[in-house]
Order: sequence, then structure tokens, then C-alpha cells
Amino acid sequence: MLKEYAAIHTIESPIGNSIDKRIEDIEAMLSDIVYSDVYKIFPEVRTMELENSLHERLSRAVDIRDAVEAFSVWLTHEVHHDLVGLMDVLDKKWSFICSHHGSKHSMLIKVAQEAALMDSDREDEIRGYHFKKFSLKTSRGKIVLIVLREGSPFLKEDLKVMEIGIKILSSTIERVIYFETLYMQSRVDTLTGLSNRRVFEERIVELMANSKRYKLSLSIALLDLDHFKDINDTLGHDTGDKTLRKVAEIFKKGSRDTDLVARLGGDEFVIVMPNTRLDDAKILAQRIINDIEDLTIKTPNGKRLGISIGLSQWDGRSSKEDWLKFTDELLYEAKRSGRNCYVSSETIELAS
Repeated sequence: MLKEYAAIHTIESPIGNSIDKRIEDIEAMLSDIVYSDVYKIFPEVRTMELENSLHERLSRAVDIRDAVEAFSVWLTHEVHHDLVGLMDVLDKKWSFICSHHGSKHSMLIKVAQEAALMDSDREDEIRGYHFKKFSLKTSRGKIVLIVLREGSPFLKEDLKVMEIGIKILSSTIERVIYFETLYMQSRVDTLTGLSNRRVFEERIVELMANSKRYKLSLSIALLDLDHFKDINDTLGHDTGDKTLRKVAEIFKKGSRDTDLVARLGGDEFVIVMPNTRLDDAKILAQRIINDIEDLTIKTPNGKRLGISIGLSQWDGRSSKEDWLKFTDELLYEAKRSGRNCYVSSETIELAS
């Protein structure tokens, strides 16, 4: 309409802009006025725009941190804030998205953690920081979300925008929890809580590459329970399952956070020890043997639970397959040597 008018009349620009540019500026201004009026008359239009925008951002979230970050970025356009924090009440695990760094970052996190412990779901203030706490119910339990900012309190309009976002975020968190649960189930042995064979096959390659790159020692223990089948058959599968869980706890207790402990299947296990020489691995192996003996689990005919271990240190050259084959031979040498012991070797010499 404006362009048709301009074709007939002369429009002078006070700053020397072209007629087309002037028309675009006027149309943009009118567009803003129209949208502003629409939002006032039909507030649900604004709500739908906010919802659609957040849905689009959250659709790309693959974990809880992604979801919190997407929510924070979306909220930034509508409500000024310094931090968004989400805590899983069950395991006390936090995910934070903060717009500051250094000491200010640390301070905001500390304030958010204190705010989460306060018995208040209304807009509140602590040490000069204003926050709003939301409680989200999920299939895994209660989750607490904190939106925090320094200075001025949140306005009624701010809280309304947050409420819109929380409803959508809740469903996304539920979806993410579901996929995280499936992911964990695919990587954890459900009976013992140890990593499963899939994780071992992935991690062993990474650990070998890291060992070679940084010239660090790397040792491995292949472990097989002695007389477990007899215990399972004579004392029952329930006792067998309890035995495997007790053994897994011994492995966890004796290993470090950096060690990879996995159940390969049945009563076979593996412990991979980064930055560990064979002599140190021998100490762990003997401790495991002693701890399993202390369980004093035995069959009615006197067969006692024990463990046989093959132990070796990687030479930095052999393939994964050759190294595992060699260590497996050491394990069966321990079986042939009377069981409930370990057999180790510092050199990898495969039988032809």
C-alpha cells in the first residue's frame, strides 16, 4: 500500500534515504504496533509463540543438561536471570547454566544450592539474590529447578513466563530421563551394577590408546569364580545371585574410580587398571582372593567359593585380541594350578 502511494507522491527523507528504504522502515514500525496490539487483545497468541519457541529448542535436548541450557537460553529473551539450576533430589546431582565465570560463578552456584534447601516455592530472596524455586515430579522422583538473579525481584509477568516454560520443560525432562535410563540399562549389568561387556569393549580400546600415547603402564585382570556353578546348583539361583552381588562389591571396594570393572557374563569378570604396573596389580589380585575367601560361601559337600585370576601388563605393541588371549591363558593356568590364586606374566608370549 505504501509503495503504491509512493509511486504517485514524493516522499522526502530527512536523512537522505531512498524511498524504498523509508517505506520498509515505516512498514516495520507498523508491524510492531500491530503485533503489540494483537498481544494485548489476544494474550494467548503470545503464549503460543513462547510455547512453540521453547518446544523447538527442547526438541534437540538429549540429556538433562541440554534441557536446562535450552530452557535458560529461551528464558533469556524474556526474563533477565543469572543462573538456572536443576537438582535431582534422589541423587543430589546438579546441572547449572550460569552467565558468569570465576568467583561470581561459584557464588551463584552456592546461593542456588542454599535456595534449594529453603522451604519455599514462592519468589524469594537470599543474600541479595532473588530466586524462584519450582518442584517437578518425574518418574524418577522429585526434581528442583532454581531460577536466580541478582538485584531486582522477579515481576508478575516474569513468573508467568517461567510457569509457561516449566510445564513444557517437565515433559522434556521426563523424556530425557526415559532415554537416559535406557542408555544406562544398555551399559550396566543389572544384577551386579558393574559395567557390561559392551562398555568393556569400548573402553579397553580407549585405555590402550591412552597408554600408548602417554607411555603409561596398563594392566588387566581376568577373573573367574571357582565352584560357582556348584554353589548355584546346590544352594539355588537366589543364593547365586546374592553371591555375584557380594563379589561385585568386593571388586568395587578394591578398585579405583579410574579402573574399569566389568562383568563379561556368568561368573567371568575383568578389571582394567590404567597407570598400574604389574607389581601393583598383584597386590589388588591377592586382596580380592582374600576378601572372597572371607565370604566363606561353600556347598553342602564342602566346595568353597574362590576366584582364579589371570594377570598381565600390556607391552604397548600387542593387539587387544592377542593381549586378552594371552591373559585368558594365564587365567586357565591359575585354574590348573589348584584355583583360588593368580598367575601373572610380565611378557606376552603367545602359544603357537
